[in-house]
Amino acid sequence: MAIKAGYSIEDSDVWKIIGTALHSHITLKLAYMNGEISSFDLPENIFVDSIYNASGDNNTINTTDTTAEFDSELKAYVKSNMYDDFEDGIIDTNKWNVYSHVYDGADYSVLEETSGQLHIYANIDCASYESGVSTQSVTSLETSNRWKFKIAYLSVDFSTSDNYGYAQAAIYYGSTRILYRKRYKSGTEYYYEGDLTQTGEYEFIREGTTLYVYKNGSLMKTVTVTDSDAAIKFECIDSNSESSGDGAEIKIDYVKKAYSTTDEYVVTNSIFSGDNYSSIFVYAHTSIPSGTSITFDVSQDGGNTWTSTNNNLGSVVVLTPQAGMDIRLRFKLSTTDNTQTPVLYGIAAQVWT
Repeated sequence: MAIKAGYSIEDSDVWKIIGTALHSHITLKLAYMNGEISSFDLPENIFVDSIYNASGDNNTINTTDTTAEFDSELKAYVKSNMYDDFEDGIIDTNKWNVYSHVYDGADYSVLEETSGQLHIYANIDCASYESGVSTQSVTSLETSNRWKFKIAYLSVDFSTSDNYGYAQAAIYYGSTRILYRKRYKSGTEYYYEGDLTQTGEYEFIREGTTLYVYKNGSLMKTVTVTDSDAAIKFECIDSNSESSGDGAEIKIDYVKKAYSTTDEYVVTNSIFSGDNYSSIFVYAHTSIPSGTSITFDVSQDGGNTWTSTNNNLGSVVVLTPQAGMDIRLRFKLSTTDNTQTPVLYGIAAQVWT
């Protein structure tokens, strides 16, 4: 999980606050971050921060207690559905079961992460015309009723002097083969079959025993599946081809899962330290689609105990005035729809004594 904190430039129009003073300070701070003014200091009773990058403003986010994930494309804290973007160059064995096996033939296969892609390639290249199957594949260790992935490259070719054999690239949902591209020989003739014929973004959405298969946003087909909750598998196979140019090859840009319906949290470090605060007003720049919500809790003692307000943003919470207060906020991101996620872009707060 990549958790980052700091600030970015946000359109001040989206930071509409009940209270002229707070709104004006937000506008001034955004102007300062945009380089429009040379200096700016917030009053002690106002806090503003857009959550964006690692060079954090006031080190806002408590990365230890925060469970929500950060999506660099959205520039926001979200319940992210990115499963693997293959950017680190190493196949993550905490996410994938790795299979690489060869029977009765020389292994000219590849299974790696390179150039931001998962590369799977199988070629038996049996110079002595041995019968064999060379397999390269990965299977997710996690299950989901919704998967999305992008195929950046696909190639399936096959040739042999024998009267049989094949090469195949396939994607499975659990034990069910959903999409595949196969070239095979029967007698003296070669044939292609299967519906995995193009690159693009594919999506599997399961409802009951029906799996809906989409390509580039359009429904491609439906498949009956039996696995109650299934992992996804990518596999390439080559059987007794005789040319190093033959085989099956897939390059995958990314894999995403459904959004979790478990509540996730964004927790701040201290945003106010002082005596006898009587109330706090909390606001945030958000995106909250239907079926999702963001509420907030308040701690007066540095996160040791929390008042679970379940308040919506843009509301006031009454505090218990005392000496040595350390105010922190906890935002709860929730969704009942695994196709939607709330997004938290930035936060603002004002306290009174």
